[in-house]
Amino acid sequence: MMIIFLALALMLFTNLAHADDEYIELKIGLIDNYQPFSYEENGQPKGIYVEKIISIGHHLHFQPKFVFLPLQQILKKVKTDKLDGVAGVVYTEDRSPYLNYLTEKPLAKINVSLYTKHMISNVEGFFLSKPIIGAKIGFNLGSNLDNTLKKSKIELYRFNNMDEALELLTNNRLQAIIHTENEVDLSLKYSDLKLYKSDEILSEESTYLALSKRAHKKILELKKAPDLSVHE
Repeated sequence: MMIIFLALALMLFTNLAHADDEYIELKIGLIDNYQPFSYEENGQPKGIYVEKIISIGHHLHFQPKFVFLPLQQILKKVKTDKLDGVAGVVYTEDRSPYLNYLTEKPLAKINVSLYTKHMISNVEGFFLSKPIIGAKIGFNLGSNLDNTLKKSKIELYRFNNMDEALELLTNNRLQAIIHTENEVDLSLKYSDLKLYKSDEILSEESTYLALSKRAHKKILELKKAPDLSVHE
């Protein structure tokens, strides 16, 4: 009888321990070949984002399963719940209906730069020439940069992806692009266009781990995890 009691007690203790250590698996999209933030090496996920998401997962009790794809494909899959989240995205208003941006602190700080076909020595002087500039739809320029462009009466056109802007820049229909340096550099890998990046950093953007609404709800329900959303 004592043996049975001890066995039942052990089973109960084991179940409680497992309940305390319950983890769920989340499929997290990472931008492919995006060094030093996310890339594969010998078939293994590597990079700054990988390390930070593993740490966040341990804190919030989820096990990340990394999927490497281009950013636009990742976002489409998150929208349709084929992926649970995306790492390293800048907050934009057009993504907020289907993404919750997690973590109290950003994953990284990304510089926003000015890209031109010809080297310029002074950004302020370049702005005085009232160039036609391209930026991505929903991309947050920051209040200071936005005010500077408006004050200089600069035409700013928005695009769905940077490839469209790069093509117009190639054909001299744009004089410059404003965007995060890493995403432009990534696009240029698949282009023959040579661009010059301004020495002056225009502004700085934070990147986050963002989950789908459904995945975020699952995290909150698990052990009543704290809500770490910075944007909803």
